[in-house]
Amino acid sequence: MALSARELSWRENRLEMIRRYEEEEKRQVFIDEGQIWSILEKTSNPQPSQVREVLAKAKELKGLTPEETGILINTTDHELIQEMFDTAFWIKNQVYGNRIVLFAPLYVSSPCVNDCVYCGFRHSNEVVEKRTLAMEELAEEVRVITSVGHKRVLAVFGEHPDSDVHYICRALETIYSTKEGRNEIRRANVNAAPLSKEEYEMVRDVGIGTYQIFQETYHQDTYRRLYPKGTLKPFLQMEALCPAPGL
Repeated sequence: MALSARELSWRENRLEMIRRYEEEEKRQVFIDEGQIWSILEKTSNPQPSQVREVLAKAKELKGLTPEETGILINTTDHELIQEMFDTAFWIKNQVYGNRIVLFAPLYVSSPCVNDCVYCGFRHSNEVVEKRTLAMEELAEEVRVITSVGHKRVLAVFGEHPDSDVHYICRALETIYSTKEGRNEIRRANVNAAPLSKEEYEMVRDVGIGTYQIFQETYHQDTYRRLYPKGTLKPFLQMEALCPAPGL
C-alpha cells in the first residue's frame, strides 16, 4: 500500500532531521567485522578447561573480553553449555536477586511510514489492520490491563504522523491518569522510534519509565536488506559505525 502525500511529506521531514543530526554528530568506527570473524575463528573448538576458566572469571562480575566471549560462543559440548546456563543463572541472582518483573504489552498505534522487512507494522503489510487508538480506547485498554493486576506496561507505537511525540505524550498521560481504586499503571515504558533531543525531553517530562529502541543488527549487509530506501533508520550513522568494504 502506497503512502499518502501527507505521510511522504512527514517521512521526508524526519529523514532530513536524521541527516542533519548525523552531519553534526560524527561517530568513531567501533565495529570491526574482520576482527570479529578473526576472533571467532581463533577461539573455535575451545578446550573444556578454557571454557571453565572463562566461566570462573564471569563469576567475578567484571565482564569478559571479546576473546573470552568467543570461547563461550564456540562451545558446543552439552555439558559445558549447561554449565554456562548455570553460571548465567548464578550471575542473574547476584545482580537482580530472585525476582522477575513483568509488564503487559500495550499496542497503541500500528500505522507506520517505514517498511522494515521483518516487522508486521510495515506500511506495505495489508494483512494487518492498522489502528491508532483514541484516548478513550486507550483508557479502556488500561482498565482491562490493571483489572488483572498489572502495574507496568510497554506501550508500542508505529512511526507515523498520527503517533508523533505529541501523541505519545498524550498517550502516556492517559495511561497514568486512568485509575480505578488501587488499579493503576505505575510505570509506563515505551517502544517507539528514535526521537530528537527536544522530543526525548518532552517524553521524559511526562514521566516515562524507560524508552526502548532496538538495533536489530549491526551486520552491514543484513542492515541494508532489512531497511529499504526511505526507511527512517540512521543509514548514515550505520555507515560511519560499520563502513562497507572499500569505503
